[in-house]
Order: sequence, then C-alpha cells, then structure tokens
Amino acid sequence: MNEQHLDGRSVLIPIAGKLIGSAARRLWEELETLRENGIVRVVLDLRNCRSIDSLGGYAIERAVSSGLSISLVTSPRWSLEDFVGADLLRHTRIERFASVDDAVAGASRRNPVGKVMVG
Repeated sequence: MNEQHLDGRSVLIPIAGKLIGSAARRLWEELETLRENGIVRVVLDLRNCRSIDSLGGYAIERAVSSGLSISLVTSPRWSLEDFVGADLLRHTRIERFASVDDAVAGASRRNPVGKVMVG
C-alpha cells in the first residue's frame, strides 16, 4: 500500500482498482501494522476503487473493531451498499466524504482518540 502520513497519528491510503481477495488481505495487514505502530486514524481514498468484495468489507470492519478510526472518501455517485454490504453498515457508523481534505478535517474534529467510528 502507498500510504501517506498526514500527521503522527493519521495516514491516507489511496485504493485503486479492486479491493478483493489478496488486495483486501494486504489492506487488513497494513491497517493492523499501522495500528500496532500507534496510528489511530486512517483515511481510505476509494474514489478510484472499482469494486470491493466481502474480504474488502471485512478488512475495513476488522480495522474498526480493532480500534482504528476510518474515514472513507468516495465519489458522490458511489453507493456504499453496492460495495460493502449490509453487515458492515449494520455493525458500524459509516459517513463518507467527497474529498480527502474533508475527510481529514472531519476525522480531526469528530473522532477523539479512542472513539471507534467510520467516517
């Protein structure tokens, strides 16, 4: 993954193509490594992501369950339900952002350290 550190506790990870199978497993491994290294917030830029399978949704759900705060950046026309399915939506609060700047600002304002939230 090609993450960019936003500050000492936040990173941006752009996702392009498909977040399926081995790519989804790599994302989970990267998210777990980031969490173990003190990162508390991750902005996932999904604007160039074409599809997410159940493993991709599971990677995001596991990250949230492990204590990471996740912000999703998506196209305004993007339907979250088409990609992640009902399970992830039922178990977590999900907000999306149209731009990375909005996600970074929103994550900083609304997600105090320790609060688990996707948004």
